[in-house]
Formats: sequence, structure tokens, C-alpha cells
Amino acid sequence: MSEKVIDKDILVYSKENTNAEFLVAVVDDNPVNLHLIETQLKNPEYHVDSMSGGGQLLQKIDNGYIPDIVLLDIVMPGMNGYEVCRRLRDQFTSFDLPVIMVTARDRSEDLKEGLDAGANDYITKPVNSIELNARVRTHLKIKKSISERKIFESKLSEFEKLITYGVLILRIMGKKNNIDSSTEKRLLEKAYEFYKPVFSRYFNEDTDQNNTDFTCE
Repeated sequence: MSEKVIDKDILVYSKENTNAEFLVAVVDDNPVNLHLIETQLKNPEYHVDSMSGGGQLLQKIDNGYIPDIVLLDIVMPGMNGYEVCRRLRDQFTSFDLPVIMVTARDRSEDLKEGLDAGANDYITKPVNSIELNARVRTHLKIKKSISERKIFESKLSEFEKLITYGVLILRIMGKKNNIDSSTEKRLLEKAYEFYKPVFSRYFNEDTDQNNTDFTCE
């Protein structure tokens, strides 16, 4: 089997190579527009990745590149922004990968077509720096919040399974050793107090969610 050859121009960018928290992909066939947006998004939390066409973005994604947000021009040679957005939505939800259309078109029909294609938001050119940064920041904050919530819910589900399994084992042991329900309850609460520091670290490792105390009923 022959090895897959990856073009050097589409090598995947890694967050590990920078202190930036977010990858911002900017797609526009006009170098002046790309430079302008790069300048306006000067922020240590962002790594701005500029691309001259939607095909380049999709090819990089096929090779494992996943930005946190995409700023996408509409009128480009070859594949226009609407088609690029539709293809992105085949792989990512609007929460997993926000897309902001950045274009000179400002008719209501253009806005509707962009939203129908799966865009989250719309900014018209010439781009206002304050508006651009506010919209990018807002969508990244929503994305991060939803991502943290999903992590928390996943961990909560695992925790609930662990507790259920522990209660089942304790009750089986209790029946075999003639342990009454009040003693069983005390044993379970002591077990929880023993493991509570572990559970606290487990839940706080990747999320900002608060723990809730567990009480045996």
C-alpha cells in the first residue's frame, strides 16, 4: 500500500505550537482583506490562519485541521462561500464549528442564503474592528461553554454509572452478610466521603462546573 502524500501547504497546524487558545480560520481570495482581518484580530488568544480559497480550508480539514471558528468570504473563484459552508455543515454542527460570513453583500436575500447554508452570523465589508472582535469573541464563548457542558455531562453520566454499580455491589454483599439497610446506608456514605476528593478532581479537571453533594436515600 502506498503512503498518502500530504502537501506541505496543507500541513495541520497544532495548538501545541503556540500559546493561543483558539484557531481562527479566515478564507478570502483577496490578500488585502486577509491582511486587514489578521490585523484586526491581533489577540494573544487567537492564532489566525489565512487561506485564499474554500478548497484549501476543506483540504486541510480532510487532513485533520479543525479550527475553532471560520470567517468566510462569499464571492470567491471556484467554490463560493455558501458551498464551503454547506460542506462544513456535513461534518460539523453550528456549535462545534461556528462560521461567520464576511462579505460586501448586504441584501436580505444574501443573508438568508448564508444562514440557510449553515452560517452562524454575518458581517458586511468594510469590516468594523470592534464589531468583528465582538462577534468572534461571542461565538467562541458560546462554543467553549457548550463544549464544557458536554464534557461535564459525559463525566456525570460516568459518575452515575459508577455510583449505581457501587450500590449494587454493596447490596449484594449486604444480603450475603445479613447487613441491614441502615448499616448499608452508613457504609455507602463513608465510601463516598472516602472517594469524594477523587470525584472532585475528576469533575474539575476539564470543566468549571460545580460539584453537587451526594446523599444516600
